[in-house]
Amino acid sequence: MKITEALLDAKRTLGTKLWVVNVTPIYEYRDHRRTENVLGYRYETVLAERKMDKIGVDIDGPALLDPPNGYYEVAFEGLEARIAWKNGDYYIAAKATGVKVLKDNT
Repeated sequence: MKITEALLDAKRTLGTKLWVVNVTPIYEYRDHRRTENVLGYRYETVLAERKMDKIGVDIDGPALLDPPNGYYEVAFEGLEARIAWKNGDYYIAAKATGVKVLKDNT
């Protein structure tokens, strides 16, 4: 098994206090060029229990939240975290199947 195939315990890794501060589209790329086809959205999330680190949580499909003027305290549905490799370094990648707003701080 490769290290990048390992799944992490998302709650233990990311914490449970998650604040979405921005929402941006994820575009499809063909031949290293961006198309206009939106595959899903990335929810830029502050990890309040992890020294305010940030992580992008990807969700396929239409936008489930508008970008906030402030932040949303959220719970992600089907949240998964894994180790990924990019530009010669490892990082934590996250994806989910849905998101629920617990508190709107906008």
